[in-house]
Amino acid sequence: MNEQQLIHKLRKDVFILKNCILLLTTLMAVLWFAGFTPKNQHFGEIDVERLNIVDSSGKYCFILTNGSRAPGAFVGGKELKRSNNSNNAPSILFFNGEGDESGALFTAGQRYNDSSYFGSSRLVFDRLRHDETIAFQYYEDQLGGYAGMLVQDTRDMTTAEYSDKRAAIEAMPESSEKTEALNSLRAKAGPWATKRLFIGKYDRSKAAVVEMRDRKGNTRLLLDVDSIGAPRIEFLNEKGEVTFSLPDSITVRSRK
Repeated sequence: MNEQQLIHKLRKDVFILKNCILLLTTLMAVLWFAGFTPKNQHFGEIDVERLNIVDSSGKYCFILTNGSRAPGAFVGGKELKRSNNSNNAPSILFFNGEGDESGALFTAGQRYNDSSYFGSSRLVFDRLRHDETIAFQYYEDQLGGYAGMLVQDTRDMTTAEYSDKRAAIEAMPESSEKTEALNSLRAKAGPWATKRLFIGKYDRSKAAVVEMRDRKGNTRLLLDVDSIGAPRIEFLNEKGEVTFSLPDSITVRSRK
């Protein structure tokens, strides 16, 4: 190898070495900045139709969603269709450690014309593996409305068990046996919910009330301050008849 060939080879080796060093430097820089990217990033404003907050295993903790992207109710590892129109309302859904929905905040309202409208907001909390047991709610339309706190009993049968048994019966061909099975299931499960306590106000009567009911849903005690500020306490039997009241005591009269 003469001198010129040696110089040419050295230049070629240096060129390859420089490119290798450049590539290695670039790779190290990428890895460096990737490893030190701040985990907590700040956004001044962000538009999103649905935001899922999950734990390390991927289970839902919260879902913030508009109406069109709202999911069904998650119960027993299944997504069930809701029994009301909450799917069409913007909402925040809460989930427990089992992945079941444990409460929610819904809000909605719309004016259809000058005489027809509605407004509604509900913050509810569910009993474990069951439906809602306490709610803070408001509703109004052209006929009136109410606002207050509601406490209610839920059926003893879990929501998942009731849903599975009902689905099995619904899959049966139409017959008297199917009708009988549905009626038997409803009787065994009991009512979906029974109102036990309401504390709030009614817009039409302009009254503030505390209403307590028995396990069958019959009002048994009513504390009332009416639109002119007059207070009243009424005790009722299971037929809805007032058996005793204050400030005036009257034996058995109907409120209906």
